[in-house]
Amino acid sequence: MGIALLVYLTDGVIAGLRDQPKKFKAYQWMISTAYMFGWFFSFMNWSAYNEIIFPNNFKGEATMIFGIDGYPALPPNPLWKKSIYIPADGIFITASTEVDALNSYRFKRANGDKLPGDFSMSFNNSYSCFKNNKGISHLSFNVGADPTGVEQAALAALCNQINNGQLQTNHVLSPLIMAEKENSYLSVQGKGLSALPDAVGDLRVKEVILTSNGFVSIPKQILMIQGLETLLTGYNPITDLTGDIYQMKDLKRLSLNNTGVRNITADLSSLSNLMEIDLSGNKLHNLPEQVKTLPNLKELEINNNAFKDFTFVDSRVQNLEVLYLHSNRIQGFTGETKHLRQLKELLIFDNEIDSLPDNIKDLRSLEKLEIWDNPISYISPKIAELTKLRNLILDDDNLTAEQKRNLKEWLPYCAIDFQTRSRK
Repeated sequence: MGIALLVYLTDGVIAGLRDQPKKFKAYQWMISTAYMFGWFFSFMNWSAYNEIIFPNNFKGEATMIFGIDGYPALPPNPLWKKSIYIPADGIFITASTEVDALNSYRFKRANGDKLPGDFSMSFNNSYSCFKNNKGISHLSFNVGADPTGVEQAALAALCNQINNGQLQTNHVLSPLIMAEKENSYLSVQGKGLSALPDAVGDLRVKEVILTSNGFVSIPKQILMIQGLETLLTGYNPITDLTGDIYQMKDLKRLSLNNTGVRNITADLSSLSNLMEIDLSGNKLHNLPEQVKTLPNLKELEINNNAFKDFTFVDSRVQNLEVLYLHSNRIQGFTGETKHLRQLKELLIFDNEIDSLPDNIKDLRSLEKLEIWDNPISYISPKIAELTKLRNLILDDDNLTAEQKRNLKEWLPYCAIDFQTRSRK
């Protein structure tokens, strides 16, 4: 409507000057010139960009942090360009907001050289300070190096200052604490975190989800949370469970799935409330000894590893009630089953088991057995002693009709699901 009105008024002015050729031509030139200048300024404003300049030999992580009061504002943009110099430590902090920055970015080194081909940038990142919904808005850069945690450490340190009232930020985030029934939990899944501010230790939550981040160990702030019962740390590059985890006296469930953990050197023997531990997806051949020191371990998940037998079992895990052992390389039931007389649920599908021998009777408390996707061709009559078994799933590719009939007679109160793998 504005453009239509402008054209209408312009046409009216020009129409009134048709009988005055000199004025008519002058107005034509004036309007054309104004249009060209307007178009030029609009185009240049649209083409404006930030030129991010790195030190000549810079390599590693860098970040631009916005909206921190007390730091310099972004430089002006003469000729539609802002030149921003990244300091040697890679941490650039400004009081300006991302709105004050230009939309387009170009990059180079101080000497004018181009950055390497493996340079990367991440937009619109937010880091939570975990207190009063305050946070930090930032851009992330990586110049040809593996992440080192420099950026995360800087963000955590700034948040500590913000939470202590030493700095102010204008960035506000949605709450990260969620409520479910009577419990509250914290979820920072997939946030790219590798460091946390100290305020996390003051949270009052029952569950923390750290899944899919960059933590190489359990953060000390998590260990300080009072009353924490569930900790999920899957898909983080944790290779050794160390430190002061013994402080987590209320912990009931711990997940370290797909972390790459190989060792557990932390003392777990005092964690009397820890009943469930998940070590699945870690290419383990043996069960870390410290796991066996858990006094009340009831559920153990070690599926998707490289176990070949039951030799990891001894009297220290005799209270196990649930064992997930599927997707390993188990070849048979060995004598260690005598220590699993309290076991109620066994998932051992997708292995290499070809028979259920006499010692299957050791699992006298078993209620559920999933053993499909195994080439089973023999089942001992001793399985009849599993009088509590109510659900059984197995393949019948290598079983005769008589064997299947016998199994039904031996387990009259069990729902048996025969699957034929060759037909699937």
